[in-house]
Amino acid sequence: MLSEREQQILVLVAQGLSNKQIALQLDISDNTVKVHLRNIFSKINVASRTEATLYAIRQGFLDVAPPPRDPPPIRSVIPRWWWVGLGGVVGIVVAMMLLWQPVAEIPTQAATLTRWRQLPAVPDPAAGMQFARYDGALVAVGAQQWWRLADADATWHDAGQLPCVRARGRIWADGAGVWLVGCGAGDEVWRWDGVQWGALAALPSTVQPLAVVRVEGVLWVCTATDIWHLTGAQWQRVSTAPHPMSRVHAALVDGAVYVFGDATQVWRVDAPHYTWRAAPALPFRGDTVAVSSVLGSVLLADVATATLWVYAPSSGVVSGQMVPPTVQLTTQAVQWQNYVVFPNHDGSALPAYQAVFQTFVPVVPDP
Repeated sequence: MLSEREQQILVLVAQGLSNKQIALQLDISDNTVKVHLRNIFSKINVASRTEATLYAIRQGFLDVAPPPRDPPPIRSVIPRWWWVGLGGVVGIVVAMMLLWQPVAEIPTQAATLTRWRQLPAVPDPAAGMQFARYDGALVAVGAQQWWRLADADATWHDAGQLPCVRARGRIWADGAGVWLVGCGAGDEVWRWDGVQWGALAALPSTVQPLAVVRVEGVLWVCTATDIWHLTGAQWQRVSTAPHPMSRVHAALVDGAVYVFGDATQVWRVDAPHYTWRAAPALPFRGDTVAVSSVLGSVLLADVATATLWVYAPSSGVVSGQMVPPTVQLTTQAVQWQNYVVFPNHDGSALPAYQAVFQTFVPVVPDP
């Protein structure tokens, strides 16, 4: 999925190098590094260098060896505090992991309030508001304008007017831009490239988008029965679902699209052949869920039972956790920074669950 050059740059990012340092080491320009990073972020579906680092560690691009379990006695004049500091630095890298701890059985854990927080509400809540992450920020897209939230403790900033009235349709965002699909009369498609909005080819009149993802630079639109993709200036139907679905929820994990909404069945669709393959099924219906990919898994929020579930593509549901009664779930979820955000339908409430954390683990040798 990643080219050799992109893998090289991903490893350097994971090692903590800045864009300028990467450019100097590879003898390329800063702008070339930025272009590569946008492509990398888009391909692996991350929005920050921290997420990219976690991805690199999980995929084995970065070889991080833990310190010896039983180090030999050290007889040295080096101060003890020096070893504590060195061990701590190693611990920070090695201990990045999912906060979610799998349980032995599927029955759920008790609700954990400490992992939840409320993000600032959107300044002008409106029905039908949709959310995504873009360029490190949480993005809220309303009917005629959009906003950006740069940090969980910051305030929303007006990002400007939309190029069309978005009364319906879906949105997608990654490192390469923001897409509005099905706005205006229902067939308009627009892309924000970081500078301005540009119109793309209109959808066929019969296409009703239920979910949008972008895989290896190609925009996919999922309907109740088909998958369409945009190549150049033309939309093409590339695949038909095994069964019609009233709702479609799609998650991108390691280059494959996982489709939820066909009762308890989960489907995996891979490019470039767009073949539908049965993935491990759910123990509940998947048409009332919100989905978000998190570090190689899918976090599912079952609105019907107010429960969060972790779905592993290889084995299915592996753990669950009840949602506190003060949190109202909807069928919308966005992974942003260390959180998965579950916005309500108008943006007036943004409960956020801390799904990823990093731990400081000091390592001290024997005296």
